[in-house]
Amino acid sequence: MRVCLVIDSDPGEAPAGGVEKATYALCVGLQRLGHDVVLVAGGHGNHDAWQGVHALRIPASGRHMLLGGARAWSAAVARALTQLRPDVAQGQGLGFAGAAVAGWRGGPSVVSVHGNTLMDLRHARGPLGWAVRAPLVRAQAVRALRGATAVVNVTPNWRVNCPVKPRAQVHIPNPVDEAFFTEIASPEPGSVAYFGGLRRIKGGDLLLAAWARVVAEVPDARLYMYGVPPGSIDGLPPHCIPHATLTSSESIAHAMGRASAVVLPSRYEVTPIVAAEAMTVGVPLIATDVGGVRALAGGVAEVCRIDTAEIAAQIVSAIRAPQTWTGKVAEGRKRSEMFRTEYVVGRYVTLYESILRRG
Repeated sequence: MRVCLVIDSDPGEAPAGGVEKATYALCVGLQRLGHDVVLVAGGHGNHDAWQGVHALRIPASGRHMLLGGARAWSAAVARALTQLRPDVAQGQGLGFAGAAVAGWRGGPSVVSVHGNTLMDLRHARGPLGWAVRAPLVRAQAVRALRGATAVVNVTPNWRVNCPVKPRAQVHIPNPVDEAFFTEIASPEPGSVAYFGGLRRIKGGDLLLAAWARVVAEVPDARLYMYGVPPGSIDGLPPHCIPHATLTSSESIAHAMGRASAVVLPSRYEVTPIVAAEAMTVGVPLIATDVGGVRALAGGVAEVCRIDTAEIAAQIVSAIRAPQTWTGKVAEGRKRSEMFRTEYVVGRYVTLYESILRRG
């Protein structure tokens, strides 16, 4: 079977973010099963995106994509798909990739829904930017949902990340790299890890506000903030250690394994890959009760309100009383089997085969 996966980002040497990680795992998993995979991606040149993954690059027009540039990009994607003649074309996300694939009429199309493009936009732009762009982004998402042969959603509740109900939705979770299954957790007392970077939607500022309360109760606690380059934030609270983004699964898994707790203080999430990775490694997880977090990690994570005092209290609990988290950690390891790449890829193959049987 030939499968073309389409993303609208320009991949670097290593997958960055949940969508690229999921795309890479699916590419590699399909290839291991003997399927022919081509990645259609943004950017310039003919170089492969990631090791062992052949990529065809189609340049995008940057900030002009919402103002007409997406039509030209979609047409270029359609021409590429027509030449490649895949059995199935899949767009990753409800953005430009999903709309381009759903608009292709040369064969069956699948759109995989990951994050929430409207919520990302709401937290990334001011009121004026939101008012101008939101209708365009929503219309694009609706086109993708209504034009696809099938929709794969990483969360079972379509309302978490879709503006309208998909005609045919299949729930398939994101895969987690094998490095997280082989990591043996060895928490360092008082060590807390955050992997959200600087985007407002990830709530790093909420965590920093909570951290002063944590240090007041546990003076030797340390907060490692991955994805926050040193010098990027002025006036950090005591014992906050900024750290550049970790690029390999092995390095992320090792950082998680050293933590007494992993914290996701986000203002919105769908199914955060960091939560699935922390569950797999087997460390206490604290997350705000937003979007699809409870559906993903309820009963495993300590799910709390977007409240700095509550976030701080749960961090202190994880540091001071790790024995109370034993049951939740065990449940997380058990539940993580659904994130294994072989299982996830197998679900996709079953979907593709069912689509092809229906013609």
